[in-house]
Amino acid sequence: MRASFGLLALGLIAGCDYSGDWLFASPSGAPGVVHLGELVPAVIDSPEDIQNAIVYGEVGATGTAESGGVTFSFIGNGGSVCIWVDPELVYWNQSVAAVPDATNAKWRYPDNPFDDGDLDLYAGFAVYYSGSPGERMGDFEIRYEDSLGNQIPVDFNECTIGGLDVPFGAHAGRGSPESCTLTATAEGVSYIVAMDAWSTPLDDNRLAYGLLVAEGSCSNLRDTYWGEINDPQLLDECVILGEARDEAGEVLNDSENFELAFCTTAAGGDALVDYCETEAETYDCDVDHCFCGDPNDTPDLLD
Repeated sequence: MRASFGLLALGLIAGCDYSGDWLFASPSGAPGVVHLGELVPAVIDSPEDIQNAIVYGEVGATGTAESGGVTFSFIGNGGSVCIWVDPELVYWNQSVAAVPDATNAKWRYPDNPFDDGDLDLYAGFAVYYSGSPGERMGDFEIRYEDSLGNQIPVDFNECTIGGLDVPFGAHAGRGSPESCTLTATAEGVSYIVAMDAWSTPLDDNRLAYGLLVAEGSCSNLRDTYWGEINDPQLLDECVILGEARDEAGEVLNDSENFELAFCTTAAGGDALVDYCETEAETYDCDVDHCFCGDPNDTPDLLD
């Protein structure tokens, strides 16, 4: 009787799906782990140099608990190297102020969050990287055992995310560009940069991105591109345009104009609202891909 009950229990377990696959984004055809090989930091002296140096690519979901992402290597030059990545597309919090003013009214249209993804930057000496480029993502954490036998983790990630009003930096979040400057790189030594795919767009599980690897600091890159313009949100989002691409690698329909509308709005004005209103009048967003969200989803403050 006891043996029969055990067999029944095993049968019930075998009949249930405990793999947890349904919890993870499904593979989309784009590889979940990508290695770009060795990249040479570009010399940036003009906005045209920036455009010529951009590397476009995409990464998909792994379909498992293993994180996906993109890696590449470069050789230290003894100076600073800027790593700058912009995942598709842009993201903003909709303003639902009961009494809108000039500041929040320009964000009154909702974003479409389903076409946005997120890449988090990490970098360090290649010898410290625990992953297998092109096969499995890793980190730069090394563990050693102290005199008491405790395992002590030491993080050798050298990519400190700048440009945010927090003491030690933080990852930028959905659809936002992320950059870091590796200062005083060791000349002739190999570095690995890991861009972890924190999330892929929910609409297709394919995360397109634009990447810059440049000599000098990221502050210098900003100055080269924007000169006297000082709005960080405008600066960062518009350094790389056209990162949203289709499966053939072509720029996604009107994405560059959408990004420019976002950038202009970040600096002031109503360009984004105008863009979203025109998009809603031109397309059926229930059928066509729209970059802006549905205004009918705006919370009703009177409810």
